[in-house]
Amino acid sequence: LEYRRTWELQKRILGWRIEGRTGDTVILVEHDPPVITLGSAAKKSHVKATREELAEKGVEVIKVERGGDATLHCPGQLVAYPVIDLKGLRQDLHWYMRKLEEAMVHALSGWGIEAGTREGLTGAWVGRAKIGSVGIGARNWVTCHGLSLNVSPDMGLFELIVPCGIKGVKMTSVKLETGRDVPMKEAGDRL
Repeated sequence: LEYRRTWELQKRILGWRIEGRTGDTVILVEHDPPVITLGSAAKKSHVKATREELAEKGVEVIKVERGGDATLHCPGQLVAYPVIDLKGLRQDLHWYMRKLEEAMVHALSGWGIEAGTREGLTGAWVGRAKIGSVGIGARNWVTCHGLSLNVSPDMGLFELIVPCGIKGVKMTSVKLETGRDVPMKEAGDRL
């Protein structure tokens, strides 16, 4: 689904959740066409591609209301947008981010991928390579935005940005780590 349509859906569900008109919801999606989102900590220099290069590849850049830096969303990547009221769980965004990381690490273990977290950094990591990213927002303790897990994306697209603002980071995917194409439905079910 195109990013802007998903973003609008997410904002609508967020409003409904704040008003108590719906329960906790998780949107699982694969974005097409590719898009670069810039969180509140993003630096323009973390988009390495020129406007012409982005246009040639059909990649839009969008500023969004989440934390974090530059993130790529593209086909072959599973994105989860949990819209969850933390008032009924724990009003702690750092705890919540750790739970999203744990979810990715747990899902990856099902494919035999030994993943973990890294001190001082967000996301899921396989050794020194990043396989999943986290960037969240919240309003009235109801979460939005979420995580992205690299299942089988075009890894060359990550050259367009400094992923999550981490210079020199190597990105990886389930496909690179396992040598097999994992269907997106399987990835969504596992996550």
